[in-house]
Amino acid sequence: MLEFAMRTWRELVGMSLGVAVLFGCAGRDHKLEYGNFYSEKLGKTMEFSVLRAPPGGGTPSDELPVFVWLHGIGDDHCSFDRFKISGSLHRAMGEGELPRAHFIMPNGEQGFYFNWADGTHPYEDYILYEVIPRAEAALGVTPRRDRRHLIGISMGGSGAIYMGLRHPEMFASITAMSGLIMNREQAAEFMQNSFWRHFFDLERVFGDVEDLARAEAYNPYGLVGKKDASTQQRIFLAYGTRERLGIRRTTAKFHEHLAQEKIDHRCVVFEGGHDWDSWKPLIPQALRYALQGAIEPDGPAPGYENLDEAVATAVSSSRGGAGGSSK
Repeated sequence: MLEFAMRTWRELVGMSLGVAVLFGCAGRDHKLEYGNFYSEKLGKTMEFSVLRAPPGGGTPSDELPVFVWLHGIGDDHCSFDRFKISGSLHRAMGEGELPRAHFIMPNGEQGFYFNWADGTHPYEDYILYEVIPRAEAALGVTPRRDRRHLIGISMGGSGAIYMGLRHPEMFASITAMSGLIMNREQAAEFMQNSFWRHFFDLERVFGDVEDLARAEAYNPYGLVGKKDASTQQRIFLAYGTRERLGIRRTTAKFHEHLAQEKIDHRCVVFEGGHDWDSWKPLIPQALRYALQGAIEPDGPAPGYENLDEAVATAVSSSRGGAGGSSK
C-alpha cells in the first residue's frame, strides 16, 4: 500500500479540535492559526490552518469572503507561514491594499485533491465536507456560496479546477495557478508519464483510463459546459514563462477552450517559473479578480506583445504529452 511521506507539524500545533480549537503562531510573518481533527473520511487525524482577516471597518468579520487555498505537492497547510505570505497578506488587508478576507488551508498531503479511484483516500470529500465546515465555524463566518472561493497552485491549481467545477454550488470563483488542466486525452497521456509513475500508483488515484464515466466526471472541458446561470463562476488561470511545458500547454489550451465557449475568465502569463518567488506577486491580482472581477488587463510576461502570442507559443511549442512536474 502506497503511503505518503508528509510533514506533520503536530508538535508545533499541539492541539485537538473536537469543536474547532485554534492556536496562533507567533512572529510578525506568521499569522496562521492551526487546528486538527479526526477525519472520518480518511480515518486519521488531519491538520488545517486559517488566516483570519484583520479587524477593520465596513463589512463585519462574519460576512467576509473566504478563500479555500489548496497547496502544491511539496507543501502543506503551513505554507503561508513558511514562505512569509500570511504576514504580507495580513498587512495588505489591514492597510486597505487588498479587500479583507479569511483563508482556509487544508493539509491535502500528496493526494491530488481527488476521491481516489480505489476508494481508500477520499480527499475531495474530506476537504468539502469536513475541513470547510469546521474551518468556517472556527472563523465564525456564515457559510455562503457567493462568499466562498477556491484557489490553488501547482497540484492545488489542478485540484481547484477539478473540485471547483465539480461543485459549482459551493464556490463563486476558481483560481488555478501553475496547474495541469487536462481533458480526457491529456489525462490518458499523463497516466503514462514515467516521472509520475515512478512515485505514484496512478491507477489507484485516477482510475483506469478505460473508465469513461470516471474520466468524464473529472473532465474540466465537459464540466465547464454544464453550468447554468445560478452557478456561474469567475475563473482565473495563470502560468509562468519558465514552467514545464505540460503546465503551459494544458493551461493555454483550457484558456482557448473557455474563450471559444465565450466563458468569462482571465488568463495571465507571468514572468517566472514554478516557485513561490514567481507566485507571490500574482496572488493580489488573483484575489482582486475573484472578489471584484477587477484586474489589470490580461498580463502577458515581458517579451510577449500580447496574451494571444504567449498562449500560441505555449500551444505550438510542442504537441507532446501533458506530463510535467508539480510542486
